[in-house]
Amino acid sequence: MSRKKGMTKRVFLWTCPRSCSSVFLRSIDTLSTTHAMSEPFRFAFHFGPERQSQRYTSQPVDGTKSYEAVTKWILDQPLNDRENVVFVKEMARYLKGRLTILEESFADAKHSFLIRNPQKVLKSQYKASTNPEIQSGSNWTYFDPDDAGFKELYELYRFVKDNLDANPVIIDADDLLDSPNQMMKAYCDGVGIQYEDHMTTWKAGEVPQAFTWDGECLSWYSNAINSSCFKKEFMPEDSTASAPDITFPLEVFKGIEYSRPFYERLYSERVTLF
Repeated sequence: MSRKKGMTKRVFLWTCPRSCSSVFLRSIDTLSTTHAMSEPFRFAFHFGPERQSQRYTSQPVDGTKSYEAVTKWILDQPLNDRENVVFVKEMARYLKGRLTILEESFADAKHSFLIRNPQKVLKSQYKASTNPEIQSGSNWTYFDPDDAGFKELYELYRFVKDNLDANPVIIDADDLLDSPNQMMKAYCDGVGIQYEDHMTTWKAGEVPQAFTWDGECLSWYSNAINSSCFKKEFMPEDSTASAPDITFPLEVFKGIEYSRPFYERLYSERVTLF
């Protein structure tokens, strides 16, 4: 049964890649009242008629994946009788140049942010982008530092703060991993979701519905799928402890330095426990 639109609360978690967002989504997915979505604007950014990405250019444009169509898809999500929250985990980069969508269609939503140190993000992104298993499973064939999207994340934050919400919630991933129960409670309180004690643990191996909409991305979600709680050893960013040392190219370090000022501005506004 689909719930009336006016009764539905929408919460967006805006983030960068490799920032623990998929495990964050697994936590949210434990709530029976919440319907989770994972990166729906990815389709418009990469494949739609207004696509901005330089990846997948060998694939034809999909006219059904416009920004307008994806917006409608989010707004029209069918909910069961228990669900009253649509939770959208999304990359800020996918809304580059289209922030007015937030004001036009999601002004009544709660917008929140998950950040992580760009040194960890960029290095992890490089490892993933050059991982043969991910490359073969997702047709993601090269590293691009622009994919980190810290500038776009900060710009989206400023847009929200200036136009929609003077105090949006910002969570830092390292704080989350250090104190998952306290940080998830602080997050839920901040965005108006009911916190549940059980939401920082889940059953390993289960694939949330949100991860199944795009089978091409499942290779990116493997660590999150196999996790059972917030632990650093389960995170994609930290799962290479036993791997040989990697020599990172200069473009990784340039990306880190470019991203750092945007991260630091967001970090200064993050939720703290003490």
